[in-house]
Amino acid sequence: MRTGIFPSYSPGSDRLVSNDRYGGSDNSVLLLNADGSRREVLFKDAAGRSALAPVWSPRGDRVAFGLGTFFQGTNGPATADIAVMRVDGSDLRIVTDGSGNFGFPSWSPDGRRLVYRVAGSDRSGLSIVDIETRAMSVLTTSSAHDNSPSWSPRGDRIVFTSNRDGDFEIYTIKVDGTDLRRLTRSPGNDAHTAWSPDGEWIAFASERGGFKDEAPLTPYNQQPYGDLYVMRADGSEVRRLTDDQFEDGTPSWVPLPRLR
Repeated sequence: MRTGIFPSYSPGSDRLVSNDRYGGSDNSVLLLNADGSRREVLFKDAAGRSALAPVWSPRGDRVAFGLGTFFQGTNGPATADIAVMRVDGSDLRIVTDGSGNFGFPSWSPDGRRLVYRVAGSDRSGLSIVDIETRAMSVLTTSSAHDNSPSWSPRGDRIVFTSNRDGDFEIYTIKVDGTDLRRLTRSPGNDAHTAWSPDGEWIAFASERGGFKDEAPLTPYNQQPYGDLYVMRADGSEVRRLTDDQFEDGTPSWVPLPRLR
């Protein structure tokens, strides 16, 4: 079994959380040291719901993730919420209202808000929720699919992927919903974005280099992208990082260790 999908490091870079399975069904949240040791299940839902795409808060005190069912194309009707818990697995709280398929949260730099994906028959796009008050604001609305948002460490912009112009490309937008910018214009899907800790670079997965062995060997893979790339925050200086026969995806930057 493959493990390690959607890794997210602690602010001190010594530990990380990730999912234990390769797809969107019945995922648990794993906690492990950065060197791979002391792996343990931090959260597993007793009702069998999937805990998908965990992200460590900038303050280091909480982990957020989507909780429910995902990938309706293979798993049937999908309903999920955004959940937040302490890093020891306690104090689980649902911060969304149960009215849609919510997932792929990303923290604001101050650890007070989350941006997340909204999908459903009556609405889709990106929204922001205050984790204490549960007050929600709409960031984008689209008849297409806006997904995988990531909040810049500088706090000013959010990067996400969308198929609003055809295949999935990468965009950024200000936190107030203005100044939408398209960063990529490539054949093949671009997705799984992640900001560098200094906000200078964006890592992402792309199939622009062509499908590899992963696509025919796993025909039910939801996102058989090819390789990892990085680019500047404005979309310039695109650099390819990997070139192999496997799917390389869901990148995460390792934070710089804090000085003591």
